[in-house]
Amino acid sequence: MFLEKIVQVRREKVRQAKNKIPFWEMRKMAEEQVSHRLPLSLRQALLRENAKGKVGVIAEIKKASPSKGVLREQLDPEEVAQVYAKSGAAAISVLTEEDYFLGSPEYLKAVRAVVSLPILRKDFILDPYQIYEAKVLGADAVLLITSLLASVELKEMIKITEGLGMEALVEAHSLEEVEKALTAGARLIGINNRDLRTFATNIDVSLKLAPVLKEAGVVMVSESGIRSKEDIKALMTAGYHGILIGEALVRAPDPGKALEVLLA
Repeated sequence: MFLEKIVQVRREKVRQAKNKIPFWEMRKMAEEQVSHRLPLSLRQALLRENAKGKVGVIAEIKKASPSKGVLREQLDPEEVAQVYAKSGAAAISVLTEEDYFLGSPEYLKAVRAVVSLPILRKDFILDPYQIYEAKVLGADAVLLITSLLASVELKEMIKITEGLGMEALVEAHSLEEVEKALTAGARLIGINNRDLRTFATNIDVSLKLAPVLKEAGVVMVSESGIRSKEDIKALMTAGYHGILIGEALVRAPDPGKALEVLLA
């Protein structure tokens, strides 16, 4: 299965990274960053948009995907990030996975230098090392995928993330995963409309799980497969505070214009 393969590849990449910069050194660098730069709150950025009657958009910088291949041949992360910021994005998501999404940790560092919005590190995070690395790169939040982590690992990673002044966007795809996220202490939950095993997307996944999230009082984000203003309206009506959009924007000739149209 693809998911098992990507996990295997990511574990190997983390092992290689630790050989270059040891765990203790990365942790020390991350802890030093805590006092150097005040983090920007992803949750608050989404809620600020809601206060204006809008949905908070986390606009994603993604060069490729395993299901669709290369989405944008010439991708300048800094340029796209600035366009997103000018076009109404509440936050920026940066794919840092190199092998299947053609992302890079360097993209995140470059984006941090040009925008003052919260930045989410989007990756397959399997080891606390990647959280410390995210802090060093300039991330304000990290994606934690419930299906890839044992309950005890998820809880520990949320704790590490928050201890560094960052926030965890905890991703779930089912009721069982939502309950696992809540038990681990998640305060920001993203429902992935894409089944990571089949790649099929359906926003009904978010709509069906909305009542559970609302009852829990968490900040709610819907991810993947959001393509129209109708989709956004349905998600807002269901109680979602934010949406994560990547493919629909990066495939557009003008990503900024595409974002403006969705938000109009």
